[in-house]
Amino acid sequence: MLRWMECHSGVSSYIQAAGAIAALALAIWIPWRENQRAKRRAEELDAEEKARAVRRAVSILTGLLGEIVALQVEVDRVRSNLGTQLLNPPHL
Repeated sequence: MLRWMECHSGVSSYIQAAGAIAALALAIWIPWRENQRAKRRAEELDAEEKARAVRRAVSILTGLLGEIVALQVEVDRVRSNLGTQLLNPPHL
């Protein structure tokens, strides 16, 4: 193989140039690809964190809504009792 390359030095230099270009392309592409993967992963983690925050907010709001309903039931009960007492005052 070396003898062939010595006899065809023009072709050999083209092959070396192609190899150098390929090595350069890989040297640029591999870090770029890793950077893209890191960005994508960061976006995924951000989306997961946002989803967790939304679930927490929904859970809090659901709990508060339950408390509001319970308070409204208590208000309705007190109003009903108050109305009954006003319509039927105790006899002294």
